[in-house]
Amino acid sequence: MSFTDFQRQQLAGLQPGALVLTYTFAAQDFDPGWVEVIQGPTNLRGKVVDITIYECSQTFAAGTGLVEVGIEGDDLNAYVTSELIGTLAATDSISLDLTPGVVGTIPADNVQIQITGGPSSLTAGIASVAVSIAWFV
Repeated sequence: MSFTDFQRQQLAGLQPGALVLTYTFAAQDFDPGWVEVIQGPTNLRGKVVDITIYECSQTFAAGTGLVEVGIEGDDLNAYVTSELIGTLAATDSISLDLTPGVVGTIPADNVQIQITGGPSSLTAGIASVAVSIAWFV
């Protein structure tokens, strides 16, 4: 994939018009947990800009699940960790606060990015998850 100078300017520093891709994962069971692996676009670095929990089909008790984005098989929260999911009833949704990981920015041409959801207790629920990543040069 090649970019024009204008596209590079838009992608640099997350300017309006930057490439934001949302990866969705339906009906994920946070107890015992789940793992998804994605491939980032060639030649672009990324930052996780949003994690949303939606279409809850099994209630979450307060503080019972979280989502991490990191390096497959290594540092599972290298890029970002979400806040704990609060009480979430069936059909509810929530956009989670994010804490940058030690690495923070996803490097260009990263081989695999691992998205992990899991329990912080034994009463985590089931819900769909959307992870939005802004990609830039």
